[in-house]
Amino acid sequence: MSLNINLFVVLALLAALGSCDADRSRPLASGRPAPARAQKPKPLPPVAVPAAGDRGLTDPLGPIRANFRRINAIRQWSSTVNRSLDEPGEGGEATFYYANGRLEKIEARHYGEMGQRRVQYYLLSGQPSFVLEKSYRYNRPMYYDSAAMQAAHDTEAFAFDSSEVDEQRSYFAQGRLVHRLPQPPAGTPATPFLRQEQNRIKDEFQAVLSSR
Repeated sequence: MSLNINLFVVLALLAALGSCDADRSRPLASGRPAPARAQKPKPLPPVAVPAAGDRGLTDPLGPIRANFRRINAIRQWSSTVNRSLDEPGEGGEATFYYANGRLEKIEARHYGEMGQRRVQYYLLSGQPSFVLEKSYRYNRPMYYDSAAMQAAHDTEAFAFDSSEVDEQRSYFAQGRLVHRLPQPPAGTPATPFLRQEQNRIKDEFQAVLSSR
């Protein structure tokens, strides 16, 4: 009798376990299926990197800098032409640099008693692309030699290396001045300032160019 009771208990337990498995496989009371086992997420597709020339990503100064490097890489000019500049003060001079018959660069010097200004024009299609200006303020007048220093009981004679130097860089694109370093003084409206500088540089360029 004891053996029959134990066998009955075992069969009852097996039936109960089978009923639980069946319940887990059936939909929930709400009608929604049981949650699926979490799957490993798929990797995200790689981000496409836009080309450098795409709209909105182009550096407006990039072509100007590239042209500057191209001209500076020229090691032998096909010809150079020197001209005097007829202008007030101590006068000036200009050197025109040609490569394969094309004018690529101009260096101009404008002299004064108390300083000078050196301007380098880097050209693209015959027009300024990049303009580098350096202004030198002498420590003494250019004729102020050691004799003048002693006669005036001064401590310094004229020495070019003692000059104060200011530098200005101007960037042109399609005939317009688009950037200038240093920036306009604080509080100065940028657009009128750039237009004024653009007109000044273009007028000076045409005056130098006419001396060829």
